[in-house]
Amino acid sequence: MFDLAALEAALADTIFAGKLHFAPVTDSTNTDALAAARAGAAHGSVYFADEQLAGRGRGDHGWRSAAGEGLYVSVLLRPAMEARRLPLLPLAAGLAAADAIRAACGLEADLRWPNDLMMGLRKAGGILVESKTEAGKVAFAVVGIGINVHQREFAPGLATPATSLDLEAGYRMSRQPLLVSLLKSLE
Repeated sequence: MFDLAALEAALADTIFAGKLHFAPVTDSTNTDALAAARAGAAHGSVYFADEQLAGRGRGDHGWRSAAGEGLYVSVLLRPAMEARRLPLLPLAAGLAAADAIRAACGLEADLRWPNDLMMGLRKAGGILVESKTEAGKVAFAVVGIGINVHQREFAPGLATPATSLDLEAGYRMSRQPLLVSLLKSLE
């Protein structure tokens, strides 16, 4: 489980301060963030959960999000950018995630365009950006990132074999410093 007070303290000097929204269980952190965006939530609002019941990836692919197994986080951004530049967001989020994995876990992750976090030939995470545009500008974007942390088993028949940070490192990782690193890298 996450220590919310420690998270707030670690992120006090960031755009995420005072904007953390944790749900032990939710359908999808991206769905939560999209609803909040439509209701006027602030830039830098963060929605994360211990478990997702209907997590999803690009192309409506399901994302297994078992309780306590991974990092499931979505960040609401209201960037001053043209809609044509939206394809840069998944790349920027992937670079931030790879940087966070390196900083928090000492592991190297690669990106496979447009949205996969790879450890060698195995997928360790994914990115889903959903947005709303108005008059050629981005009204808001939700950047969802899912990272396999503690998973030991994966569904058979995945298009890309999967892995987790624990499997790659050979020991149990902590999700809390990874979340702090991820948000600081995103900022």
